[in-house]
Amino acid sequence: MSTLARLALYSLFALSAAVPALSAGKGFSHSGVAADAKRYETFLKSSWKADGKTPAGLKAEAEKIFASDPRAASRLLANAVAADSTDSIAWTRLAETLLAIKVDAEKPERYDLPVHASGAAYRGFELAKEPATKAKALLVLGQALERRSYWRPAIDALRLSIDTADNQVAREAYDKLR
Repeated sequence: MSTLARLALYSLFALSAAVPALSAGKGFSHSGVAADAKRYETFLKSSWKADGKTPAGLKAEAEKIFASDPRAASRLLANAVAADSTDSIAWTRLAETLLAIKVDAEKPERYDLPVHASGAAYRGFELAKEPATKAKALLVLGQALERRSYWRPAIDALRLSIDTADNQVAREAYDKLR
């Protein structure tokens, strides 16, 4: 067997071995989104303070005002994750509030908010332990990536959300986007 044929055969075996490992790992990775998440976390930790309130209190207050004022809710959740950066649910909810903010098409935050939302949802996914929590973070991540016009990563996040814990909202978003 020629060297080229052997190399091709070894490459084929390596590739076939890697594919099940990727799907079995139930992971989502995107270097750009991971970098956005790291930058956003660093920004929050350096810029937001809990002002003597507990993360749980901040989250509860944010839930009360989310529907009427998502911008104020996002500020409270930013304080909550700055105080406890290991709370996956708070990260995911922060991403949802950022996506819910109505923005004037002329303002630069129409670009910034989806970037921050995708970073927050990515952190929520990374920190999540339960399948339902991971699936929710992936759903929100898919929505944020769609808002950024990152079509393939958005589809991948939504597909993984469905694979992790199937739900109708994720399935509809996936079907619509695909």
